Amino acid sequence: MSPFPVPIDLSRADYWVDPYPTLGAARAAGRTTVTSGGEIVLLNADDVDTLYLDPHFTVPGVSDLARIGITDGPFYEWRKQTLAVKTGDEHARLRGFVGPAFSVRQMDRLRAVARERAHALIDTHADDCEMEVLADFAGDLPLWSMCKFIGISDEDRLRIGAFLVGTEEGFTSPMTPDRRARVEAAITALNDYIRELIARQRSEPQDNLIGMLIAKQADPDGPTEDELLSLVVNIVGGSVGSTRAAFANAILEFARHPDQAEIVRRDEGKVQRAVEECLRFHPPFRFGRRVVKEATGMFGLDLTVGQSIFVPRQAVNRDPARFDDPDRFDVMRTQRRHFSFSHGTHLCLGHAMARTNLQEGLKVLLERCMAIELLEEPVRVPFVPDEQLKSLNIRFRPADRRTV
Repeated sequence: MSPFPVPIDLSRADYWVDPYPTLGAARAAGRTTVTSGGEIVLLNADDVDTLYLDPHFTVPGVSDLARIGITDGPFYEWRKQTLAVKTGDEHARLRGFVGPAFSVRQMDRLRAVARERAHALIDTHADDCEMEVLADFAGDLPLWSMCKFIGISDEDRLRIGAFLVGTEEGFTSPMTPDRRARVEAAITALNDYIRELIARQRSEPQDNLIGMLIAKQADPDGPTEDELLSLVVNIVGGSVGSTRAAFANAILEFARHPDQAEIVRRDEGKVQRAVEECLRFHPPFRFGRRVVKEATGMFGLDLTVGQSIFVPRQAVNRDPARFDDPDRFDVMRTQRRHFSFSHGTHLCLGHAMARTNLQEGLKVLLERCMAIELLEEPVRVPFVPDEQLKSLNIRFRPADRRTV
């Protein structure tokens, strides 16, 4: 019998659809618990701060894929090259190549792109005043912004979108043969496309992320060709799915809490803190993991080398020790750091792009879509890493005017 009174059963769909009752009960029962697979689960925000910063712990590498039965093949080989599995000096070196691309100046350039696209998407539905948010707004806007950021043409945008739908299945459990075939085909096609794109931009230099990385190859310690490819594919692959989930969940909460939407409408300067509350309330990527690198006593436990630690971001983002009344959606709450983009050296590389898209997209949507109403109660997709909704159909009243 487990010594933990409220274990987390990751094989249950109802946990993924609504984890908060289980996580709340587990926290009330103790500082930590375990998953059905025997992983330690951290439930307190302060403990997760320690986990992400303490050298006794490291990222799990490709063991997350082995957990779902992938130990070879194109998707496995791609994952081995991503920043998410690199550590130490190698991680710092690779991250240093792309970090400048996400500077404040570059994100300010992206704001205009995101704002223009958001207006165009709302224009499409300004007459019928109904929208399926995932298809018509939440998925389109981050894909559009990413393509502009990378230097992908409008003609290729939908092609890239199709590749991403396939690769997003790569971390889904259970990994069926059909799903794996789609994942392998998608990552192979995405790699081939990005390789062609790099070659084109090498012959016709452009002022974008790829152009910057190509220029860095002239440095003695610059990225190799394989590293350049993996960095670009990494950014493309990670820039749409979680932002789509964040948009959908934010719009869902604004529909449920019209008073909170009105706060942002009255003062668009509050959109930044509103976005942080949306990210805290529904972390777009549901969980993280770390592995014990050196045996230690911590979190009230004796931890052994190789032990896996599971971080449910929904739990730590609603830790009452850090967030007052954490189950209340409140865009004006005192801001404290959440874990929706992780923390420490593996802070999500694209967090600045995601925040920029969310700030500009939500500002436009709330400005132009009044009295947002749910046409159906949305259903969450179980077992996937992103906090996905199957659909989100809304009706709204158009604003009297459009501002630039």
